[in-house]
Amino acid sequence: MSGGLSKAMDASAVSSDDCANPRAAGQLSFFTQAFNASSLPGSTHAERTSMAFIPLPRESVAMMVDAVRVSALEDDEKCRFLFEMFDVEHRGVLSKEGVRAFVEATFATNGVEFLGAFDYDAVVGKVFGRCRQQDKMSYSEFKSVFGAVVAESDDDKSKEALGRLTVIVQTHNPKEFVPNTTTTNNNNNERGGRWYRINKFCRRYKAEIFWLTLYFLLMVAVFIAKASRFAFDPAVGNCPRVAKGFAEICLVNTMFVLLPMCRNFVTGLRTLPVVVNHLPIDHHIEFHKICGVVLLLAFLGHTAAWLVIVVYVRTVPLAVWKQSRYHHLAFVRDENLLLFALRVPIWTGVAMLLCAAIAAPLCLEKVRRGKFNLFWVSHMLFIPFLVLMAFHGFARWVAAPQAHYWVLPPIVIYLVEKRYRMTQMFGGQTQIAHVQLSKEAVAVFMRKPKAFSKRQRFLPGMYVFVNVPTISKFEWHPFTISSAPEDKFISLHIQRSGDWTRALYDNLQQHQASRVEDQGSPVTSPYPTVFLDGPIGAPAQDYSRYREVVLIGAGIGVTPFASILRSIMHQWESYRCPQCGHVRFPPSFQLRKIYFYWVMREQEALTWFTNTMNQLSQMDADNRLEIHNFFSSVKNEEVIAPLQALQNFIHDTEGQDIISGLQTRQRTRFGRPDWNAELSRVAQNHRRLEPLEDGDGEREEIGVFFCGPKPLGNVIDEQCARLNQTVPDVEFAFHSENF
Repeated sequence: MSGGLSKAMDASAVSSDDCANPRAAGQLSFFTQAFNASSLPGSTHAERTSMAFIPLPRESVAMMVDAVRVSALEDDEKCRFLFEMFDVEHRGVLSKEGVRAFVEATFATNGVEFLGAFDYDAVVGKVFGRCRQQDKMSYSEFKSVFGAVVAESDDDKSKEALGRLTVIVQTHNPKEFVPNTTTTNNNNNERGGRWYRINKFCRRYKAEIFWLTLYFLLMVAVFIAKASRFAFDPAVGNCPRVAKGFAEICLVNTMFVLLPMCRNFVTGLRTLPVVVNHLPIDHHIEFHKICGVVLLLAFLGHTAAWLVIVVYVRTVPLAVWKQSRYHHLAFVRDENLLLFALRVPIWTGVAMLLCAAIAAPLCLEKVRRGKFNLFWVSHMLFIPFLVLMAFHGFARWVAAPQAHYWVLPPIVIYLVEKRYRMTQMFGGQTQIAHVQLSKEAVAVFMRKPKAFSKRQRFLPGMYVFVNVPTISKFEWHPFTISSAPEDKFISLHIQRSGDWTRALYDNLQQHQASRVEDQGSPVTSPYPTVFLDGPIGAPAQDYSRYREVVLIGAGIGVTPFASILRSIMHQWESYRCPQCGHVRFPPSFQLRKIYFYWVMREQEALTWFTNTMNQLSQMDADNRLEIHNFFSSVKNEEVIAPLQALQNFIHDTEGQDIISGLQTRQRTRFGRPDWNAELSRVAQNHRRLEPLEDGDGEREEIGVFFCGPKPLGNVIDEQCARLNQTVPDVEFAFHSENF
């Protein structure tokens, strides 16, 4: 260390003692000793570049910068220490190499890397362009420019320094609109009361509540209609009514439970505007689950009623039993229980109960995500369950059998669906052409099957079921297509989250590792054969119905919107003028504004769709597209402030976002979005110029499409519902696709 630095350390220590801050003085002494001990004597910095210019390992420099930032030292002491640390020539000024090393250390200490073609030297040159000498930076200049990096973010001085560093070209930023969330009753207790929450819930889910109410009323009507056909019995009372009523509910739900899972049937319904506008088709899987639960409960109710009947029959006096309308079933009263259990209604009922007992616990979300194979195998028990149900009433104990009339139609529909899908599967055989592996996901690029475009129209946002026989011959897993229909390939981005996806990731990783060189050209062992079943309709495909859309992807949930953005890119390219290059939109293209939000934890994910977003930004002369990326792993305010300072400065000097590598108007932001502020801004941007009167005109409908974890989707749905109540002339239509 230079004599100047030692004097500065001594002076700082004295100052700390005077201020009665022994902790800061001790930390300053520790940093000095640590730096002296870590320095490598005799190192030649002339041959070093970047952080190697400092005679310390990259990790040590990053840790030192971070330790100084969070220490109890005063801001001036922090700046002075870092300035002297990077002044390796001990001249009292910093060279360009020292400033470059400091910039790299600031990002390395927060685990953030530079993406894109970022040029350190050009940025450092811009920084030195503000100095009095073009090749030297004094301490006062260093503190003026980089004071925000070392100061704590909640310090007023650091905010001033941040403003000095963040000299950016101001873009148009509409004034944030925060609607009035208060109701006509300003009583906070009443606003948060039970009836308020119930009313709010009903407004939010009015379509779902209407159809579920209709469904449960149908179940009640079915129960009453069937039970009313049986009179009170002196021996067993109303138990036959209860048993037959629950049996009828079981029969009706065998149809309802299968139809929502007929993929092509649901996809066909999505093409009907009347269905999309009035039926919550996006929740067909939830409806399948509800029907399954109702079927199971009705089955248990039917079983319990028959157990009570058997107990009554075997315990009532003989005289009462002879008065019963069921006294002709003498074996129910007199037969040995073991022989009685071998009768068709009994053993089929026990077998169905066993199927339900196995399948029910394996339907839980935790099992489905972690052990999908068990989930899939247990669901295949519905085949013997339905067959047993069809034969369950053949003994004609109480009435003529009718189960086969209810079971046969859904089975026929399902078999036709299955036959159609089997044709799709064999027509959907393809080969993997290329893969890109990241830390937690893999991008798979496949040749488009010949039959892929012959079946039904492929729309952006759809998904396919994927089967890889080398991993499992029977497992089919759904994944959203991330490529556009106009692309010559099909791409899937698959996150490593379950046993099957981990096996696929490891398999593809092994294939890449087996790459060998053959006469200077790489030869890769063949990738496994893939079967595709689809494309299948999804909520995101309805984006074209709106003039303004908000696309929100969380993590791997960005894939349907990547497909949409790529399709839009191809459309815009077809509208481009070959002479001037300007994109002229025809009147038929009604999509006026696109707000794209992507929240991710891994910075590496930002590279997946860089080319697509850059091309769209270059063609977007009318500012129809806003790209907002959020890097949620960095959310500490003390970390965000210095990163944003350097990010904004580099974006101004180089025109590139170093966090994402994108050349867009918007920069990647750190932390998580404030959905209230974001959606309020969208609402303000598209409000009508003149307020609507009661019943006058229509509200501007904005489609909000979300794909990601369900808890986050609930938050966004809640914000949309709140804004629909507080903004009079804007209506957010929320569509969710959870994974």
